[in-house]
Amino acid sequence: MAGAQAIADSLGGATIFAREFPAPSGLLAKSLDRWIVLADQEDSARSPLGWAPLVLDGGKPGSSLADWMRLPLGRPRQVVLPGFHTPAEVGLRRRGDGEELFLACCGLMSAGCQTVLLSRWRVGGQSTLDLVREFAQELPYTTPAAAWQRSVQLALSRPLDPAREGRLKVSRSEEASVAAHPFFWAGYLLVDRGATLPPKRPQPPMPSETAAAPADRAPTPDQDRAAP
Repeated sequence: MAGAQAIADSLGGATIFAREFPAPSGLLAKSLDRWIVLADQEDSARSPLGWAPLVLDGGKPGSSLADWMRLPLGRPRQVVLPGFHTPAEVGLRRRGDGEELFLACCGLMSAGCQTVLLSRWRVGGQSTLDLVREFAQELPYTTPAAAWQRSVQLALSRPLDPAREGRLKVSRSEEASVAAHPFFWAGYLLVDRGATLPPKRPQPPMPSETAAAPADRAPTPDQDRAAP
């Protein structure tokens, strides 16, 4: 909950849903521009449109991706799923050929999403929250690809606290390092429609280049000429 609150604070105007939705997620998904789902999410290979991307009311009527396509029309432009699971998470010991990623992305894009970020294996912990926060807060000002590249570059030099990484096991003698290992950032897949650039960051107004003429300025020859 603290991690979700930190992301919401960095974005401004975000709403956190921790236990339940005020309406079926298939309807609610259409009313918000961006969804960041921190909960675990199983892959969708068995039912490309039957899974619930927002997880919280999964299995209930109105929660599936197919319900996103029903009237009234609407869709979130951006969906971030850092808790998405695929067979890559267990070294392909569970059967998988990549279709779980393909079908999930195609389903979300067919529902109208323009940008999708999902994980091939769930990392969890503070490193994930940092990546998602930096990515999301940069999206209004640049392309998704540039925003993600910036987020990863920041992660490469960010100090790593093993105590805040649930899947990281280190001995007491090992010192904290940085999150440069590919495990922390290489498992994400970004899919985007390649839409036009968002508006630039607002710039402070420039001072006016025109200045008022001094009151005692000498008249020009035209001004000195008498009217006929």
